[in-house]
Amino acid sequence: MKDGMSALAASLGSDDKLVDVLNELRASQEDTRDLHARQLLLLEQLVTKMSSTD
Repeated sequence: MKDGMSALAASLGSDDKLVDVLNELRASQEDTRDLHARQLLLLEQLVTKMSSTD
Protein backbone atom coordinates (compact mmCIF):
# COMPACT_ATOMS: atom_id res chain seq x y z
CA MET A 1 0.00 0.00 0.00
CA LYS A 2 2.80 2.40 0.92
CA ASP A 3 4.55 1.74 -2.41
CA GLY A 4 1.36 2.55 -4.27
CA MET A 5 0.96 5.79 -2.35
CA SER A 6 4.57 6.73 -3.10
CA ALA A 7 4.04 6.02 -6.80
CA LEU A 8 0.88 8.11 -6.77
CA ALA A 9 2.67 10.97 -5.02
CA ALA A 10 5.54 10.76 -7.52
CA SER A 11 3.17 10.86 -10.49
CA LEU A 12 1.32 13.83 -9.03
CA GLY A 13 4.64 15.61 -8.67
CA SER A 14 5.43 15.19 -12.35
CA ASP A 15 1.88 16.26 -13.27
CA ASP A 16 2.42 19.42 -11.23
CA LYS A 17 5.65 20.03 -13.14
CA LEU A 18 3.83 19.45 -16.41
CA VAL A 19 1.14 21.94 -15.41
CA ASP A 20 3.85 24.49 -14.57
CA VAL A 21 5.55 23.96 -17.93
CA LEU A 22 2.25 24.19 -19.80
CA ASN A 23 1.36 27.41 -17.97
CA GLU A 24 4.76 28.86 -18.90
CA LEU A 25 4.23 27.80 -22.51
CA ARG A 26 0.79 29.44 -22.57
CA ALA A 27 2.18 32.67 -21.13
CA SER A 28 5.00 32.63 -23.66
CA GLN A 29 2.55 32.09 -26.52
CA GLU A 30 0.42 35.01 -25.28
CA ASP A 31 3.51 37.24 -25.11
CA THR A 32 4.48 36.19 -28.63
CA ARG A 33 0.98 36.92 -29.91
CA ASP A 34 1.07 40.38 -28.31
CA LEU A 35 4.50 41.06 -29.82
CA HIS A 36 3.30 40.03 -33.27
CA ALA A 37 0.29 42.31 -32.96
CA ARG A 38 2.54 45.25 -32.06
CA GLN A 39 4.92 44.43 -34.92
CA LEU A 40 2.01 44.30 -37.36
CA LEU A 41 0.73 47.66 -36.15
CA LEU A 42 4.16 49.24 -36.54
CA LEU A 43 4.57 47.73 -40.00
CA GLU A 44 1.15 49.02 -41.06
CA GLN A 45 2.04 52.49 -39.76
CA LEU A 46 5.35 52.42 -41.62
CA VAL A 47 3.71 51.37 -44.88
CA THR A 48 1.07 54.08 -44.47
CA LYS A 49 3.71 56.72 -43.78
CA MET A 50 5.86 55.64 -46.71
CA SER A 51 2.84 55.54 -49.03
CA SER A 52 1.74 59.04 -48.06
CA THR A 53 5.15 60.56 -48.84
CA ASP A 54 5.06 59.45 -52.49
